[in-house]
Amino acid sequence: MKKRSSLRPVAFVALASAQVCVFSAALNGCDDGIPGALIPKDSGRSDVSNPDGAGGDGGVDADGPFVPPASVCSPTAKWGTGTLVPNVSTAQTDRFGAITQDQLTIAWMNTAGTVLYADRAAATDPFGAPKTLTGTIALDRVALSANGLTLIVVRSDRLIFAEATRSARGTAFGNTLDTAPFASLDPLSSGTEDAGDAGGGSFADPVLSNDGKFLYYSVLGGSSTTMAESYRSGNNPWTKGRIFTIAELTGSGNKLRRPTGLSADNRTLFYWDEVDGVEKMAFREDAILAGHNVYMQFVNVGAYAGAQPAANCQRIYYDAPGSVGATDLFYADTN
Repeated sequence: MKKRSSLRPVAFVALASAQVCVFSAALNGCDDGIPGALIPKDSGRSDVSNPDGAGGDGGVDADGPFVPPASVCSPTAKWGTGTLVPNVSTAQTDRFGAITQDQLTIAWMNTAGTVLYADRAAATDPFGAPKTLTGTIALDRVALSANGLTLIVVRSDRLIFAEATRSARGTAFGNTLDTAPFASLDPLSSGTEDAGDAGGGSFADPVLSNDGKFLYYSVLGGSSTTMAESYRSGNNPWTKGRIFTIAELTGSGNKLRRPTGLSADNRTLFYWDEVDGVEKMAFREDAILAGHNVYMQFVNVGAYAGAQPAANCQRIYYDAPGSVGATDLFYADTN
């Protein structure tokens, strides 16, 4: 497998160093409407706010072995040689954005700054002719809702996300980019940030959970770079994001750990590690709902940059050096 192309770090190093972002490490007691980890009723756990899992009475032994949950994605999963996704890659450098977990809608961006997306009737069919979405959109990852009817992008000023919608698969997304659902994430409108809230920087890498309840993204600042997590209930706006402080998921200087995908059961987070130059998976121990600091196991996936899993986690989609353009879209199946 060839090394990862330089598209991602080249596109963002200057941005990360140019922004100023100040974070507080005091996450506990932050009343921002995001639920913590949902713990089984009789688990006896009392350490859900402790990032490393060390607890008081009834807590998890920090020195004990990590026992992964019965998750859709396996920590021992290995994916094979990639196959070019037919009909979608362009002659330009293509950056994979998202695929619905039923594999019926795919979206990505090329270096011309155009969002492209395509649909198909079955996961075994080739994708139809790509459609495009243009506007005040930054060259970045895009995210899709599970039904393929909502597309989330990064606005060109990188201060907020925006979404486009459509009525049915196979139709075009409207040109209206709605920022209202993300208003609480906008550092220009959020005022003074509560301890542990994400704000004051610029945003990148939106990743939407299959159930539509959780949004993961990167927060970029002059000296601080990290992931954040936001929650929404129903059609309510996204809550103010909370930052990750766990060392394995925060950045180092201008090198980030960027969220790229999430398993169907919300227990496995895929992310591109710019520090180590490899795609990785992070596993939560026993959380059913997301918890931004409860990841306990970290596994190298390989040179599958931007990987996002299908529903059964037996296939991942990603971008890599290709034959159509400098970087193309691929999929790989488990061995």
